[in-house]
Amino acid sequence: MVLRILTNGMSSTLLYVTFELTSFSKSLCIYQMHSFLIPFFAYFIQGDPIRKWDIVALLSACIGMTLVVQPYKEDSSRHHELWRDLLGCFIAFIASLCAALGVVYI
Repeated sequence: MVLRILTNGMSSTLLYVTFELTSFSKSLCIYQMHSFLIPFFAYFIQGDPIRKWDIVALLSACIGMTLVVQPYKEDSSRHHELWRDLLGCFIAFIASLCAALGVVYI
């Protein structure tokens, strides 16, 4: 129960940090990937079986999120904001990992 509280608390805190670094839409799109990560954490922590369709779903979700969010899109006049945006995307992914761990620890 303590691990669940810690991971969900970290997830919420990190998500609010990303709102300061990048746009709401990018933050929430990346954060919602936690539902695709849950089967993999369940496999490693609880020993649940993993199917090939789980792997296909994760790969397609990662490709789709990359196409939707486009963290690599650079504008030469806003080079300093690119690093801020990339940091926000990375922290949103960490928040997504924490949320997935929180669901597995139920």
